[in-house]
Amino acid sequence: MRIAHFGIFAPHASGQYGTIKDLILAERSLGHDAQFIDCGSNPKKETVRENLTDGEILTKPLSWALEKADVCVRHTLVPEIVYDSKPVVMAFHGRPESSFLLEFNGKSKGVISTIRKDLMDKKYAAAFTFWEDHVFLWEHIHGVKVHSVSPPVNSNYSISGEQHDFGKHKANINLVIVDMWRDDQTPFNLIFAAQYFKENYRSDTKLHIYGAYTKNPAFAFLGRMQKNGVLGEFGGVMGWVDKIYRSADILLTPNIIATRVIREAMASGLPIVAPHGCKYTPYQAEPRDYKAFAAEINRCYKEITPNLKLSIRKSAIELFDYKNTAKGVVSILEKAVNQKQIKVKTGGKMGPRVITKEEYVAIGTKYCKSICDMEEKSSRTLRRNERAIELAYVFKNLTKYYPSTVLDVGTGQSSLPHLMNSIRFEVDAIDSKGGYWQASLHNRNFNRHFNIQKQDICNHTIKRHYDFITCVSTLEHIENHRLAVKNMLELLNPDGVLLITVPYNENEYLPNAYKQIDAGYGQGFKYICQVFSRKEVESWGGTVLDQEYWKVFQGKFWTVGRQCYPPVQATKDELHQLTCLLIKK
Repeated sequence: MRIAHFGIFAPHASGQYGTIKDLILAERSLGHDAQFIDCGSNPKKETVRENLTDGEILTKPLSWALEKADVCVRHTLVPEIVYDSKPVVMAFHGRPESSFLLEFNGKSKGVISTIRKDLMDKKYAAAFTFWEDHVFLWEHIHGVKVHSVSPPVNSNYSISGEQHDFGKHKANINLVIVDMWRDDQTPFNLIFAAQYFKENYRSDTKLHIYGAYTKNPAFAFLGRMQKNGVLGEFGGVMGWVDKIYRSADILLTPNIIATRVIREAMASGLPIVAPHGCKYTPYQAEPRDYKAFAAEINRCYKEITPNLKLSIRKSAIELFDYKNTAKGVVSILEKAVNQKQIKVKTGGKMGPRVITKEEYVAIGTKYCKSICDMEEKSSRTLRRNERAIELAYVFKNLTKYYPSTVLDVGTGQSSLPHLMNSIRFEVDAIDSKGGYWQASLHNRNFNRHFNIQKQDICNHTIKRHYDFITCVSTLEHIENHRLAVKNMLELLNPDGVLLITVPYNENEYLPNAYKQIDAGYGQGFKYICQVFSRKEVESWGGTVLDQEYWKVFQGKFWTVGRQCYPPVQATKDELHQLTCLLIKK
């Protein structure tokens, strides 16, 4: 299944981003093609950020969701155009009260009301949350079924590994707060519990705070605490938080649910002191009762042992295995795909009709079977063609260069993009969908093997670039062949290569082989078939890296004379009618 996750790309700056990343990697480990798409968070100003990288994550263009994805997951903004063509599933990340306060205080318009309306209007195929305790609240807020899956934690968080040096702020006992400061939940009281712990239990203590908005004047009181009291490091979100978890002695948190901070800390074996009701640690106290919370910090510190750390990590792996999260999410997405209703055009006065996904698949399967039957019967009467030569050349060079991204130009009804995609090359395929597409009444504008984008290579709107471009038995049908090759070369990445196969004669160009008096076929075709020569190849630009010549017919030009079975590889000075070229930008 191909899954498009819509979120904000923010490495080391957002717990939501980290959860999305973990989910994508887990889904990929299960064999699914999951991708990240960032369309911003402002519905009035849609901004798609492509080709941003973070390890194995590379943000994709919106076209990937529209043309390739089977289902989309809304973590943040999904453009309206997506809802018309794909099932979209809502993922609730935040706490219900936090979301309510964001809209109540005017900080985020529609975070409750708009989503509620969209859910009631069945804009979303399904909804899920990472916290089972929130299901009851979300279902009563939105009036729809909400599923739950276990929240994930990445396996990169572990007890062993590089540690953080607290530098001049290092103490014998290092307490840490890593939570973001939210409207409904802040670590404010924990700071004073840590101060009380230092003054009354262990003076060799420092509290390090991360995730705070350091420029906010409300934090001015911490200056004195850093100079004379408990406060050590104080700053925003850190990219090395895993090192902090391994170096600290205790995590203090105001949360009782399995937030990302709690999950990562547990996976790192870090003991936690939390409010009453947190089922992920035995060390609990009321944060506003700073004396009681300080006493619980002391109890936790006294019980820290290597075995305790191992036990905490074991619990994290059992509770937050990210593959289990992915399995739960994929199950929800598969049901959403199967239940997706599709509007189809029908003939007569009835107009468009809504059918279920199952009906749609049944109709499509029956149609595809009829196409396969026709192709099987027609193949018995058609001549054996030159594809064996061309495809062998394509896959020989794919093996040599092993590109990451491939564009196939002029695919028609060929299965070539599907074959390349099955090797896990990232493939796009384009065709103007004119000419011979219209000549095949039983298969008009349809490739049953792969999704073909309607693009004219002479007047395209493609924005991305590719490592490898294939143009197999296509260029001869394009009158402005120089512009076509120029555009293909411009779509290559640096060091990218273009592979072309065409009818060829080393010394003589023909504008249309089908108009030859002795042409073996093609006289009634509506499209041309040029035969290129060395002069045309040199006019295309680029550097020819490799060229093969093949004798396919007994005559001088393409289609002329008896066909050779099998075809014979030739030199440029011997009789030939077909060439395979590899051109560097």
